[in-house]
Amino acid sequence: MASIIFKNFIINRSKDEKYDQYWVNLDTEFKSQIKMAILATLASPKALVRGQIANVLASIASIEIPRKEWDDLVPNLCNNSTSEDINIKLASLTTLGYICEELHPDDLNNNTKNNIILALTNNINAQPPIEPTRLAIKALLFSIPYTRPNFEVQQERDFIMKKVFEACQSTDEEVQEFALHCLREICAQEYESVQFYFNEICMVTEALTRSESPKVGAQAFEVWTTLAEDETERRNKGNSKSYIESCKDKLLIMILQGLLMITFEEDEDDDEWGPALSAACCL
Repeated sequence: MASIIFKNFIINRSKDEKYDQYWVNLDTEFKSQIKMAILATLASPKALVRGQIANVLASIASIEIPRKEWDDLVPNLCNNSTSEDINIKLASLTTLGYICEELHPDDLNNNTKNNIILALTNNINAQPPIEPTRLAIKALLFSIPYTRPNFEVQQERDFIMKKVFEACQSTDEEVQEFALHCLREICAQEYESVQFYFNEICMVTEALTRSESPKVGAQAFEVWTTLAEDETERRNKGNSKSYIESCKDKLLIMILQGLLMITFEEDEDDDEWGPALSAACCL
């Protein structure tokens, strides 16, 4: 509760003019003491505490980093993501995820963004424990906008995609779901690069549409829905690579098979779509 109150106060969630720029105007030494105290509790063995503290740090970072302050926070978190201490590793990955969600890519230089991507992708592994991979793939989803420079370099682009495909084939459903989220965002942002990985995208998504997890199955169809929507706009502008056209027969079979997965057990008010509804939307 203390973390939530503190966060809401420094970002002035109440929009009270009295507290606008309150954190910015605090004494620098005093702010440093507060940040050190918060960092000291970050590596808690309790996930709930780590998550709340990471959220607070990301809120402070969202104020200071665009102002070119606290420039050692992200590099230290990236370094700590390799720690042998599992709590430090998990805390660092959690915080990086929140920071990526809060900041705009222009708030960080290319070297820092590259270090974030490396820290996250290096923690996506098939070997146990699974928790670092879960946190890393979730954080990677919010860092996709940071990867534009990486996708201009084949070796770096290949490494990112290799890790995303590995996560798609994880035995953990949560990892698979977020890996497909990442794949969808990459297809939208890096449309031109899809050609280099198109066959593997087809194979991975086709397999996951048949997943026993409704969330995973739905996300697999969402990748194609996103690509189809993008190509509809691109065809009107004359700059489409016709990915959908090149695999439309196999894609149609996959979609029709997805429609047969409807169970009628979902609550009508449920926000979570299953594979059948996602397949229908894709169609």
